[in-house]
Amino acid sequence: MLTLVGSQIVLAQPKPTSDQQAEIDIYFNRGVQALKARNYPIAVSNFTRVTQIFPEYELAWLNLGVAKSAMQQFRSAAGDFHHVLYINPNNLDAYLNRGICKFKLLAYDDALTDFQKTIELDASNAKAYFYRGRTYLKLNKFANAATDLEQARHLGFNNFDVNLYLGNALIKTKNYEKAINAYENALLLNANSIEARNNLGTARLFSKDYKGALADFDKVLQANPNHKTALYNRALVQYNLQQFDAACRDIRKSSQLGYKTATLRIQEICRYSR
Repeated sequence: MLTLVGSQIVLAQPKPTSDQQAEIDIYFNRGVQALKARNYPIAVSNFTRVTQIFPEYELAWLNLGVAKSAMQQFRSAAGDFHHVLYINPNNLDAYLNRGICKFKLLAYDDALTDFQKTIELDASNAKAYFYRGRTYLKLNKFANAATDLEQARHLGFNNFDVNLYLGNALIKTKNYEKAINAYENALLLNANSIEARNNLGTARLFSKDYKGALADFDKVLQANPNHKTALYNRALVQYNLQQFDAACRDIRKSSQLGYKTATLRIQEICRYSR
């Protein structure tokens, strides 16, 4: 059925019959309970049944996509979210979730389009800024990534991941002091993160805070003595602190563990060692 709205023609959404609604309620409620219990296959089964009874049931398609996403069936889930948008082209949850599926499928340009549409529909959607920032990181658009991740944090999406990725974007734009702050915030939320600690050390190395960097790399290597990147970076720090023997030991071990950059720089770093 077609309905005129202003100068546009839109599809008026049909409604289920009373008999259909009674059956829909049974399967939909079962699906919701299964989703809450994280029993995703049962949720998929029940929401699929709802879409078979009444194919225009928008929320069933949305929840079906959510359940499939939780099972990492991203391609199929993206199709469900696409179906939601066929029914309702302004469903921002569908744009956001389809974008996340596209991100997981490495379809970054398509993901970017969906996150942009989400933000157009809701400029305060922190999660959309977070994922658009991560997408920009994947596309090597580091300044854009930093802007979006800072906006996500400003809007209250201030968890470990947003601070970690914000630090990664800032370090790429050579904004080392802000990167240090972001990594420190990440470590306040997860003090045991080797990745955040190693990246913090790297930011301090680039900002020439060698003593601070050395302390960070020491902590990484206490947790994982074979962390080849931390060994390499600690070698650079030790070299700059004129601890030449220690630098040579670390870069040789990093090379032995397969870090190619370390192999290329052994002769340079070991030239002053005894």
